[in-house]
Amino acid sequence: MSVHYVDAFMRVALEEAELALIEGEVPVGCVLVRIDANEKAYSAWTQHVADTTTTAAASSSSSLDISECVRSLVAARGRNQTNLQRHALAHAEFIAVAQLHSSSTAPPLSDLTDYILYVTVEPCVMCGAMLLYNRVAHVFFGCRNPRFGGNGTVLALHSQPPSQQPQLKSSSSSLSCDVSVMCSCSPHCNREEEEEAKQQPRCWPGYESEGGHAETDAVLLLQRFYERENPNAPGHKRRRKA
Repeated sequence: MSVHYVDAFMRVALEEAELALIEGEVPVGCVLVRIDANEKAYSAWTQHVADTTTTAAASSSSSLDISECVRSLVAARGRNQTNLQRHALAHAEFIAVAQLHSSSTAPPLSDLTDYILYVTVEPCVMCGAMLLYNRVAHVFFGCRNPRFGGNGTVLALHSQPPSQQPQLKSSSSSLSCDVSVMCSCSPHCNREEEEEAKQQPRCWPGYESEGGHAETDAVLLLQRFYERENPNAPGHKRRRKA
């Protein structure tokens, strides 16, 4: 099924990122949208554009109605809350997935095959792996993540089987893990269970991921964050402003 990019959903994700910035978090925001809802929004928007080109002036109220319609189709949203929650996993993508699973219309655990993610910054390796194991259908992201990008910049978790991923070296063997087992087994599972998990097809064929959407807006938010002093940094680490 063809999936179309709908800018209005990315705008909602950018609003979440703006809220994260206000809260002192790295400004990353996202929304989850069902594929059928996404295509409904795309059809409504293209029809609206077609209608306005045939009239002398576009109706502002009509545009507002379309925008509100799109917002109502958002299934879940999230923004970075690692400092607020004091939890390293509280990235925007994890927050949105948790919100979706807590809703009354939640899909079965680890099944996002009917959902699209709009996120302002390329998912990091951790979030990219989480999306893979939850079987998300499609990702639209804003700017690249040059240090931790898991959708093509550092690793391409969305497009390569785990067995073909480059090995990340660690100074401690206890920190190394096989990405094909990472989310499938508990720390206490035995070798037989690990091998069985490796054979599970559920974490593949991956998902589609496209970047560069509203990239300038996403970068500007990050610049605003890094231009100011980080209030959560230790005193001796804070940047001294002239």
